[in-house]
Amino acid sequence: MIAKSAYVGMIIQIIISAGVPIALLIYLQIKKALSWKAVGIGILVFIVFSRILETAAHHLFLNGNTLKWTDSGIAFAIYGGLAAGVFEEIGRYIGFKWLLKGKSHLTDGLSYGIGHGGIESLLIGTFAGVNALIISHLINTGTLASSLGSQFSAEDVQSLKEGFVNQGLGPYILGSIERLMAFILQLFLSLLVLLGVRRHAFKYVLAAIGLHAVFDFFPALYQAHLISSLWIIEAIICLFGIAAALMIYIMRPAFNTVDKPLE
Repeated sequence: MIAKSAYVGMIIQIIISAGVPIALLIYLQIKKALSWKAVGIGILVFIVFSRILETAAHHLFLNGNTLKWTDSGIAFAIYGGLAAGVFEEIGRYIGFKWLLKGKSHLTDGLSYGIGHGGIESLLIGTFAGVNALIISHLINTGTLASSLGSQFSAEDVQSLKEGFVNQGLGPYILGSIERLMAFILQLFLSLLVLLGVRRHAFKYVLAAIGLHAVFDFFPALYQAHLISSLWIIEAIICLFGIAAALMIYIMRPAFNTVDKPLE
């Protein structure tokens, strides 16, 4: 049976993953500072560059959790970080440079970040929480095997069941924190790239690619089983999120300048 504490964790993960982006969106809307166009472009860029183009690259270069030409976990982690950084930040740059031309205010960057980071949070955190609730219900009602059908072996069903039964509150709380930190990072990277577009300085985009790559490098090490402790990974992610929040605060005055407006 799935513990009640696990159910609580799933619900918390759903609420945080969906609630934080929606709450910020509502806040900016109330303040009449929200750009729906920027939100939409953020969603579009994430889907096209992360979910379509980056996924296509993974099919070309990856074989599970390894690169096709080497079993090196370090190489896999470097590739994973760089792939996420290059595809998402180049997409972000294109979004601001051409699709959102003329929208260069702080709130435009935050609106874009809500779209880009919010849809990521929904697709990863919220959907994972909902999926966990559904599977847990099937396990507790004894209908998991019949619901999955014949495409899964008895061993696969048992392994899936054991994975859920053995999880308590902790992993879902960690997942909630990870999604929150990742969302904050997406807001920061959106502002960083927008600042680069405002100042006609591509070095800001390169910095965003590097920071994004480093952020994703550590979870990739966990995927490659080079780091076994999930707590270590989440601690690193938290440090990135806190630093990103601080940088957002520090960067705010930079958007009040008008010396190099967006072309």
